[in-house]
Amino acid sequence: MVCNDTTALGIGAINLKPNFNWENTVTGVVGTGFNFGFFEKENLFINLESGNFNKFSHTASAKFIDSESNEPGYQMLEKEVGGVYLNRHFNYYAKEMGLSTILKDGAEVSQTAKSGDNKEAVLARDLITRSASLVASHIAGLYDLKKEMGMGSDQMLCALEGSLYWRGYGFKEVVNLVLSELGYENKIIIEGSDDLSLIGAANLV
Repeated sequence: MVCNDTTALGIGAINLKPNFNWENTVTGVVGTGFNFGFFEKENLFINLESGNFNKFSHTASAKFIDSESNEPGYQMLEKEVGGVYLNRHFNYYAKEMGLSTILKDGAEVSQTAKSGDNKEAVLARDLITRSASLVASHIAGLYDLKKEMGMGSDQMLCALEGSLYWRGYGFKEVVNLVLSELGYENKIIIEGSDDLSLIGAANLV
């Protein structure tokens, strides 16, 4: 058997909570990378490769990151929101602002975001807010897609893994706030567990 983390997460999330099953559950990875998926049929899981979505305005920093990547034009949403890229966004704008701070990874962006009200902290929080807002919009879109497909109920379970969502400074709070502002409060329930992917992979054996 071969499956990726999103597929394993989908399998592990089946019946994670009472009243939620394959029809009204979506799964996602919001960490170093970014991806979502859902079951179209009980035994057919769709890996959306969400990171490749590009029908939105790209930031100057994402365009720069993309131009230096091995695959220009691909994975544009992931290049905007993925934890592996957040420090590169920070470094791009910090240089433009004349700041000397250089961050080496997403964890340092999170640490900088909670360091006070200096320019570095404000920039880091702005980048986290943008990333989380795009993630929330994606989740809201999946809710609407499920409804259009006639699948599930008025509530949708979103099972998430990933250090950026669960441990990024203020990240999940921004996701929940944006979902509420978009009118999805109490319609989308986000749950997660570090073991879901392992459970899903084990269920394939």
